[in-house]
Amino acid sequence: MLNKMAKKFARKNKVKRKVLRVSKKSILMRKPVPRTPPRVNKIGFALKNLFLFLILTLLSYLLLKISTNQFLITFFSLLSSILAFVSLAFLIVLLIFLGLRLMRK
Repeated sequence: MLNKMAKKFARKNKVKRKVLRVSKKSILMRKPVPRTPPRVNKIGFALKNLFLFLILTLLSYLLLKISTNQFLITFFSLLSSILAFVSLAFLIVLLIFLGLRLMRK
């Protein structure tokens, strides 16, 4: 009687193992589809952010020249330098995307 129960238990385990192996193979056989947005959207995004940060940099620079309080002068100088570096980063990103676009053609 114990022998029959052991055989049934072994059969169930074999069936489960085979099902697991099949499912693993089917998962491994699927190829992931890469999703990359078009470069035009990336270029437009970099261009919009470049103009935005350039305008903010010029605005903070103008407020720096207008202000007379020492705290505001320090604040606007720090703000204008940070915004200038961010706009420079977006300019570099834009140039890289344009270079990649020219290399592709």
